Amino acid sequence: MTMKGKLIKSCVLEDEKRSFIQRIQYKDWYITLTKPFYIVKNFFLRVRRVLNYIPIVWNTYDWDYHSAIDVFKYQLERIADHLDSDDAVTVDAKYNAQRIRTTIRLMDRVFDDYYAMEYMDTLNEMYGRSSFEFVPIKVGDEFTERYEVKQVWESGVTHEEIEEFHTKLFKASQEKQKKAERILWKLLHENIRTWWD
Repeated sequence: MTMKGKLIKSCVLEDEKRSFIQRIQYKDWYITLTKPFYIVKNFFLRVRRVLNYIPIVWNTYDWDYHSAIDVFKYQLERIADHLDSDDAVTVDAKYNAQRIRTTIRLMDRVFDDYYAMEYMDTLNEMYGRSSFEFVPIKVGDEFTERYEVKQVWESGVTHEEIEEFHTKLFKASQEKQKKAERILWKLLHENIRTWWD
């Protein structure tokens, strides 16, 4: 390389260094001027977030797992809202928001025992609504102070008459509920680490 070529190369390198250093200095200057704004902005965003959580936390109890699920579900809803907004930057944001909302719907069904109580809906459709009767227990010729509870349906059918069918429906509903719980926890396990922006 000639002397002239070396001189040109060293000038280019110095210009690149200078522009890089100038960019760093500009960035520091910009951050120094705007930092107070972001500190104040973040403070008010956090205050607003705390205020949004107050109704959720107010209705929680320390003796019930359902309260922990409510707080978790609320946070998932907030994440899904953010991922659906124009502020999201990840490529899969809309897909992840949809996935979170599907998981929340499944959470609602699992923790409200939707599938576990399906058998009652089927029985109500077939035999009408059920009610319970308290029948005094008779020992010998006298009635005792104890009562037997009998389930009676609007169609006049007693529980004893449909016990086998009732048990079959009940077991199927319980299996469906357990399957929904497994799917919910599998969805959470496989996806939760991707639900961020």
